[in-house]
Amino acid sequence: MPKNHDELDAVLRPLAAPTRPAVGERLVKTPAAVSQPPLKET
Repeated sequence: MPKNHDELDAVLRPLAAPTRPAVGERLVKTPAAVSQPPLKET
């Protein structure tokens, strides 16, 4: 596999983490400060 694919995979892999959609959904509903506690998994 070309090196560029490895780099792209490394950039996109964190976006697939299960907490990412939850963070986005929370931010759409209400702003959040960096100092707020992380989301709890349901």
